[in-house]
Amino acid sequence: MIPPLLSRTILATTLSVIFALPAAAHFQEIIPSADVLPEGGDVTLDLVFTHPFEGGPTMAMKRPVEVGILANGTKTNLTDKLVEQSDKGAVTWRVSYNLPEPGAAIFYVTPQPYWEPAENKYIVHYAKVIVDSFASGEGWDEMVGLPVRNPAVNAPDRLVDR
Repeated sequence: MIPPLLSRTILATTLSVIFALPAAAHFQEIIPSADVLPEGGDVTLDLVFTHPFEGGPTMAMKRPVEVGILANGTKTNLTDKLVEQSDKGAVTWRVSYNLPEPGAAIFYVTPQPYWEPAENKYIVHYAKVIVDSFASGEGWDEMVGLPVRNPAVNAPDRLVDR
């Protein structure tokens, strides 16, 4: 039988390791130059594959399968507008877009699958970000149609206290 103090120590250590795992995870990010454009206009989006909770490192990213925008009910493919960038030697991507009309612009990315040895499978990190043009507050909760369900819970310009 394990002494109670040792049992608690083992449990605490195990839980610490389990809860620390998400901090070591990597994610696909879409980082806009602004979340809200009060006067509309240009927004630049950086597509980065990184460990955000650790502040990096940035990982090399293959050219995405698709990058697009859903605005005012219309989807537009922006993949041809991608420009290759570099962050500390790792390939990242950038795209710029002009938002001339009021409403939410939902930018999304379907990256190339990558092999995750720890899980012994290929993984795709779908991502989206919302930019509110002319601070309209409209359309931010539209679904893009990705093969995963990731609805927006809060408008890009405010948090909801529930």
